[in-house]
Amino acid sequence: CPLYRGTLVPRLADHRTQIKRGSTYYLHVQSMLTQLCSKAFVYTFCHHLHLPTHDKETEELLASRQASFLKLTLGLVNEDVRVVQYLAELLKLHYMQESPGTSHPMLGFDYVPSFLYKI
Repeated sequence: CPLYRGTLVPRLADHRTQIKRGSTYYLHVQSMLTQLCSKAFVYTFCHHLHLPTHDKETEELLASRQASFLKLTLGLVNEDVRVVQYLAELLKLHYMQESPGTSHPMLGFDYVPSFLYKI
C-alpha cells in the first residue's frame, strides 16, 4: 500500500477521541464519511470548476483552479484530494450512464433514518 498523507484516516483512528468501538464509533465514522461524500458532491457538481471561464483558458489553469478549490474551499490535502477526485469520477460515471439499471451501480447509498436526542 502506498504511503498515505491525508487527514481522513488519522481522524477515523484518532486515539485522542477515546472512541474505540460501539455505536459511538459507528456514528463518528458515518460522520467522517458523510463529510467526505458531501465534498465529493460539491466538487462534482460545481460546473464552473470543470468548464473553462473563457476561450483561451488552458488545461493547466483549469487544473490549478480545481486544485485551489479543493485545497482552499474544501480544506483537502495530499491524498484526500485524490480520494475526492476519485469519488467525483464515480459520480460522473454514474450520472452519465445512458441506460440506468442495466449494470451494477458503482456507488450506492443506503439511507437509514436515525434520531439523536440530546438531554
